[in-house]
Amino acid sequence: MRKKLLALVLTVTAVLSFAACGSKGDDAANTGSSPAAQSSTASSAAPAESSSQADDSMTLADWLNSDDAKQAEEQTNAALASTGMSVKLAADGDIFVYEYTLPASDDYKGLTTEALAAAFDPVIEANKQGLADLFESFETSYGIKLGGARFVFLTSDGNELYSGDVANE
Repeated sequence: MRKKLLALVLTVTAVLSFAACGSKGDDAANTGSSPAAQSSTASSAAPAESSSQADDSMTLADWLNSDDAKQAEEQTNAALASTGMSVKLAADGDIFVYEYTLPASDDYKGLTTEALAAAFDPVIEANKQGLADLFESFETSYGIKLGGARFVFLTSDGNELYSGDVANE
């Protein structure tokens, strides 16, 4: 049971890093770059200024309704497809929320809060640098100052299993 949870945690770690880089790469869509150019710059190039930047009134909720957000969510779900997990991007005010639905399993039943924290807190911790890049990218590209990020892990039936926050310091 714990080995499966550890494997799942490692998969989530890789996907969370991908999602943070994917959001930066998605900014290239606003520059008119080709999809091939976007994928080659997703993890290495600084986000280009977007036409959205001129609109200082854009909110995180506005961004979540954009094509950039839809593309980021689609890319992350494509990467998660083999794991049985899925993600939904959401907002709680200025907090960027990743809602991960985990595959159907009895592996989580009976785990204590401490055991869940021991499994998922390292995932969140491992993604802090990627989140710093995401925070900077949102502010530079969209003029959106994020207050932080929240990772919510849901069971397959939609019940919250665990969540953790990372502040934008």
